[in-house]
Amino acid sequence: MLFGSVHVLPPGLDWRPPALTQALGEADDLWFELPIDPAADLEVAQAAVARGYLPPDKTLSSLLSADGARRLARVAETYGLSIALLERLEPWFAEVALAGATYRAAGAEANAGVEKSISAEAPASAARRAFETPAEQIALFDGAPLDEQIASLEDSLKEIESDPDAYAKLVSAWMRGDVNALDKEALQPLRKASPGLYERLVTRRNAAWAEVLDQRLKGSGRT
Repeated sequence: MLFGSVHVLPPGLDWRPPALTQALGEADDLWFELPIDPAADLEVAQAAVARGYLPPDKTLSSLLSADGARRLARVAETYGLSIALLERLEPWFAEVALAGATYRAAGAEANAGVEKSISAEAPASAARRAFETPAEQIALFDGAPLDEQIASLEDSLKEIESDPDAYAKLVSAWMRGDVNALDKEALQPLRKASPGLYERLVTRRNAAWAEVLDQRLKGSGRT
């Protein structure tokens, strides 16, 4: 069974279809984007901090357009983020921090997200596996060309200001199973603003995961 997830969700949202509950009860193994355990969470955080800061002589706003720098300051104030801290972050890491702030403002939590909920509810006998390691995922973001990172961040800042309900729209589309709306809300902006980053974060990863899935489908058992 394949199930498209949202990493962070509002607690109490009734998103579990009966088919998923049945499949979990019969599963021999579960595959996640990343390992779902405290050690992996810590490794992600440590890798992000180790690789996500700009050199001492650079600031984030100096990399952005004049409009982008002003938006950064406004968004930081709106969502209660330290502009001094954001100034020290590489564009990809700043975008992650800003996204997290908008999710929290919408009442979403990682512990209520699909992956952690499924891992907690599935039988202990089902092996937990992952497509990527924390180090590999951070390298995907950190290794992206700087101009692609900047373009994506600039676009995200515009969206945060112009469409503060974007996250709610995405969750609503996901709950409906509306693939076209999901593409519009989650993929089209990145594909348009930063095609190179889209190729890196979406297209190549899909191809890599498909290879793993292909090998798994040649095996036995229930996944």
